[in-house]
Amino acid sequence: MKKSLIALVVSATFLAACGGSDNKNETPDLNESPVLTADTASTLNGESITIDVLANDSDPDGDTLTISAVGTPSTGDVTIVDNALVYSPPAQAMGEITFSYDVTDGERTVSSSVTITNEQQITIAGIATDAPLSNSTVTATNNDGEVLATVTADASGEYSLPIKVSADPGNLVLNAMGVEAQSHVSLMSRVGDFTDLLSVASENQTSELTDELLPDSKITHISTAKAVLYDQYLAEGGDESFNVFATQVDFDEVIGLASFIKLLADNEDFPLDDGVNTLTFFTQSEDDVLGSIREYLDGLGLIEEDGSFSESYIEAVNTARAETLEDETLKISYTNADVSGSEFVIYDGGNFQAVKGEKVLTFNPEGNGVLTSSNRSANNIVDTFSWEIENGKIKLTFPDATGTVTYPFLSDELLAHFDEDTQAELLELESIGFVDQWQLTRRIISSEVSLVAVNESNAFASEVNTYNLSLTAASGGYTQTFEASLTETGEMSYHNGSYIQLTNEDVTNSPWVLNIQDVLTVDHPFDESSTITGHGMIADSFTFNANGTYETLVTGETGMWTVEEGALQFQYGDTTFKLSPFKEHNDYLLALLEFADEGNTVKYSVDMHRVRGTVDTTQLVSELPVAWLSHIFDHDGPDGLPLYNDVFGYYFLQDGTAGRIYPNSDEEEASFTTDYDTYNWQWAVVDNVVIIEGQIGGDDWMLRRKRQWHVLGETEDGRMMVIENFLLYWDEQNPYADFILPRLNFYKKLDLEILYPEQWGRFSASGGMGNNESTPVSISYSSQSLTL
Repeated sequence: MKKSLIALVVSATFLAACGGSDNKNETPDLNESPVLTADTASTLNGESITIDVLANDSDPDGDTLTISAVGTPSTGDVTIVDNALVYSPPAQAMGEITFSYDVTDGERTVSSSVTITNEQQITIAGIATDAPLSNSTVTATNNDGEVLATVTADASGEYSLPIKVSADPGNLVLNAMGVEAQSHVSLMSRVGDFTDLLSVASENQTSELTDELLPDSKITHISTAKAVLYDQYLAEGGDESFNVFATQVDFDEVIGLASFIKLLADNEDFPLDDGVNTLTFFTQSEDDVLGSIREYLDGLGLIEEDGSFSESYIEAVNTARAETLEDETLKISYTNADVSGSEFVIYDGGNFQAVKGEKVLTFNPEGNGVLTSSNRSANNIVDTFSWEIENGKIKLTFPDATGTVTYPFLSDELLAHFDEDTQAELLELESIGFVDQWQLTRRIISSEVSLVAVNESNAFASEVNTYNLSLTAASGGYTQTFEASLTETGEMSYHNGSYIQLTNEDVTNSPWVLNIQDVLTVDHPFDESSTITGHGMIADSFTFNANGTYETLVTGETGMWTVEEGALQFQYGDTTFKLSPFKEHNDYLLALLEFADEGNTVKYSVDMHRVRGTVDTTQLVSELPVAWLSHIFDHDGPDGLPLYNDVFGYYFLQDGTAGRIYPNSDEEEASFTTDYDTYNWQWAVVDNVVIIEGQIGGDDWMLRRKRQWHVLGETEDGRMMVIENFLLYWDEQNPYADFILPRLNFYKKLDLEILYPEQWGRFSASGGMGNNESTPVSISYSSQSLTL
């Protein structure tokens, strides 16, 4: 390399100033730099490691090497300890990081680097079971299907699967694939986010997660059902995580689908095509879950002409359901911490509304508790019990339960509860006419609760209840009492955890349909001096105003309201009601209702419905085959539509006449029946209330029916939301009257000819629609009277 002229001059000047140099007398610098090699290491589960970086470094002169400095890693900390490096990663560190370090021999300093791979490992231990899944291949994958670990389960289906990763895999999915006779069985379980599992393991100071800490380590037809339903949820545009979805999914839907999967796995009467397994049955189908099942069953001849499931399928799937709930390997052990101080709010949420009055179990730390519930007639039950945990199950004992009373006639079903000698005595009493009707008191004695599935604050459990039956004559002088014991199995979904926090804005944004216990009094249709009174749960539309007042639509009640700690409280008459919502279910909320009654705190589950949209009542006119079909109960048809046997509805003609439409009773020639001519129905709309009234009778008697719909709004799927009440009464010569308390119902305008073409074809061919040539009836509402 050539040097510049300036450089040469400077060099010469420097040497002259030093008095010159004699190369022969200089001692050359013979010290060479240390030779360093880059290092690699790995950590596991956030544990610190010591790295002897000098072990692969050397010095040509044999000088002692010393680490003089170390760089700062992008994550974690590194220090020099005893001439080695100690690296401490964060607890859940994953991935590669690199940092530098300096080494000196006393004169010269050289740099090198260390690359650390931070790894995390957890072991998931559980069981793959469908009676069980012996020697199955168990794999763990991420959401993209990348296999992270594989192991073979033992003959009992038990497995232990270590999963080691250096990059966060996100959500883990476990799959168990059967072999040999079970090669058509593929089960899966979504166990959650990997970092969440690390936290659970760390909090419990373990590296192995079993079903006690991770219930979803059990790979079952139940976990498979949840996973399949989640896939459908995503396909329909859902964007929540599986964990959020799992807290919202209906357990009854999960267990129902799991029972069908069990049929595919275990029952040879439900075969799968070659190459199809219990999982790909759904994932390879272009239809939704219910559509796939119905198409499959139809191919087996298990769908009836009216669209309902055959009796043989119903029997088979119910057996599979019972076997599922009785399977001890599926159950999760309760601990004292799960139960003590807890409140189990049992709920039964349908497609359109929930059952009101389901029980609440309150478990005190002292080992006692209280059960409260109610029914449509507002018969509130408050029963105390003692409880304990035995073999992972909750055992409840009721020392003096209230019981329920019914008045049955003697039947084979009733007789079956008693021994042969008692049966003979009961039959003899009936044969001689000594006892005609009986009073049956049913009291719960004990209950055993087993946990089957749990998601955050919601759980599903099976229960075995033992009752005492006490049978006495309903009337007359016969006083002997016959006793028997009855054991029944059941199931329950319940909430146990945090509640949805309502705000004032949530409450005032729209009216709410709530069910409140009340006494409703109406005028007697014939006797102006008397009234008819009903006591029970009354549905009403509440409008909550920003100034803290409210008013109701049907009863006209007014009062004050407030939101306290996320719960809605309001004064209704002399009673303060508190509503605490805990779960969004379809398009309504499930909630805990609390109030005081005769010195007791009564609690049970109810639903809360927002009133949305509006309905143009001028568009109610509907001529057969189009009718407004009731959706008060769940329907098993495709898209939640009613099956033929569930059809019940009204049609309203332009001329003010109306009719009801429902299935006929001829099972061989299934068709429809209308009572358009029979009851001479008339209809009108007054102040957004639809009034439907009809009558039937002869010269000496008359029976009238009157129904009112308080039209509220319309749901997103086109169901008209109404509060309806019903009045049934005889004529003036037979002054009997009864009524159904206001209740929430939904009606949807549907075409019977499209939905049920064969049944409609028979109905149409028979001329079943008829003509109304009856005498008009008077329809009255409030102070108004219309003659149509």
